[in-house]
Amino acid sequence: MLTDSERFAFCTHRAHVLNTTRHAYDACQVDEAIAKGHTLIVLGEGVVGLAWAWPVAVLESGPLHDEIATRWAQVAASFRALFPPIDDNPVSGFLAIFNDPDFPTFGTQFVFGDHNPASISVFGQADQFEPEAVAALFQRILTRSRPLIVTWGYDSDRYQPDAFGGGGFRIDADGTHWIETSHLNDNARFAPKLVLAMRDDEEGLLFWNNTDGFGSLETADVFTEEQAGQMDIPIAHDQPKWIALPRGLRN
Repeated sequence: MLTDSERFAFCTHRAHVLNTTRHAYDACQVDEAIAKGHTLIVLGEGVVGLAWAWPVAVLESGPLHDEIATRWAQVAASFRALFPPIDDNPVSGFLAIFNDPDFPTFGTQFVFGDHNPASISVFGQADQFEPEAVAALFQRILTRSRPLIVTWGYDSDRYQPDAFGGGGFRIDADGTHWIETSHLNDNARFAPKLVLAMRDDEEGLLFWNNTDGFGSLETADVFTEEQAGQMDIPIAHDQPKWIALPRGLRN
């Protein structure tokens, strides 16, 4: 007879029965009911496996994750060329855009909405959106349809600080620019911003950057008042001075 400690020394574990290994692989990618580590059972093929980004077969002669390599080989060559492999795995370049390459997911299903010659609207809804992976994907595949603007919102069924919010990113020729509601609490983001300038007899005003020294305004490094106070002013033939940026350029 089991003692009390033995009787309750168990944890529940979920198993999923699927028709084929192909169905098992697909379900691991899109079915929210299948979590990492759940058991997969494919009776018709005599397979027991573990749910993972690349599902692992226990009783099959070959691993289920071979399926992803097969699928990748069927993707258009122009798309695969955007994600060159970084190791022996042919899919490694694509997996690298995810925070967890072992569990690659965008966290949403995309739905295309209204579109016209100038723009296309794309929507998504999910419990766990992964904006960094989505931004990395868009930055690779969209090179002419820029700027690209993505925004998202989130909420909670509990009333608590920061339970509601959102963010967004914009991709243009200069890269990816992020904004989030959490930035509202970042006092340094809204503090006055300064650039270090000096006057040159031939080139006029020059502005300091830590990489190349004095140069054009577009290459200038921007400092908060605290950072400016800690900086050792470089020696130049004209005494450098701190200049405050206009309010509209501070953020």
